[in-house]
Amino acid sequence: MNKTGKAANKSLKTTSIGHQICKCDFFKPTKQYENSATKFELLKIKREKEKDELRICFRWACDKTFKESSNGEKSCVCHPGKWDHGCTGTKMTEFIGEFALDPKNVDKKTILWRPHWTCCGGEWETKGCKQIRHSGPLVEEAENYNRKYRWPDVRAKLYFSKVVSSKWKKNLEQYTYSEDKVKSICRKFFADSKVLL
Repeated sequence: MNKTGKAANKSLKTTSIGHQICKCDFFKPTKQYENSATKFELLKIKREKEKDELRICFRWACDKTFKESSNGEKSCVCHPGKWDHGCTGTKMTEFIGEFALDPKNVDKKTILWRPHWTCCGGEWETKGCKQIRHSGPLVEEAENYNRKYRWPDVRAKLYFSKVVSSKWKKNLEQYTYSEDKVKSICRKFFADSKVLL
């Protein structure tokens, strides 16, 4: 072996394993952290661009397209309440048919209250009762939020969580009795049936 070969062989032996690992191509080069101010600026630019893109309002009874840049405090006319599906003692198959009948021709005992918007008491097709700002996703994202069912399709119930209707509460008021009234009813019942207390 010549002198240069011995020197090269000696330098390989003296280099530490850690140094060799760090110098290999396995590890990626380190990068500086992105400036958080830069991320904020990019987000701000994105929001500014979205102000001029078309959106679709998802408030009930509106469904209009709008641009955020022209969205005012009274741009949207909608129903802010929930859709109450009404109440009847019949089965679901007859339920829709009964509501379609003229209210004058329906026995009042079968329909406790008709379907309505909780905000104004109007029917499904009634124009919105409140003016507020539009709210909804970009038009190209709207199909992810698609609401295809409309009343009288009973699947429209999917869009509204069940709540205790104010009309139901009002209906129950006639059955709310004071303690004294309950006692007098009981006395009368037992007196009529000749049962001794």
